[in-house]
Amino acid sequence: MFPSMSLSQFRLHFRVSDELTESTATRLVDLGFEEVVGEINPKSSVNLIENSNLNLQNVKIKGNGELSDLLTIVNTGNGNLIDGASLQRKYYGRLRVY
Repeated sequence: MFPSMSLSQFRLHFRVSDELTESTATRLVDLGFEEVVGEINPKSSVNLIENSNLNLQNVKIKGNGELSDLLTIVNTGNGNLIDGASLQRKYYGRLRVY
C-alpha cells in the first residue's frame, strides 16, 4: 500500500527550453503544486513570478531573455535566481544585480 501523498509534496522540474505560459503558471497553483526546480528561461520565470506564489528558491534562470523580463526578475527581488541569463541579441548594455 502506498502512503498518502498530496500534490504539494511533489516538485516540478523544468528545463530552459520549456515554455511556461501565464495560464500554465496559474494552473500549477490550482493543482496544488508548491515548488518549481530546475532551469527556466527568463520569460517563463516572469510568468511564474507574476502569476503564482510557487517557491522558486531552487530555480536557476538561464538562457536568453528580453530586457523587460530581466528587469522584472530583478525588480521583484528574484535577481539571485539569475544564473547565466543574458539579453537577446537586439539589446545592448550591461545589467547589474546588486
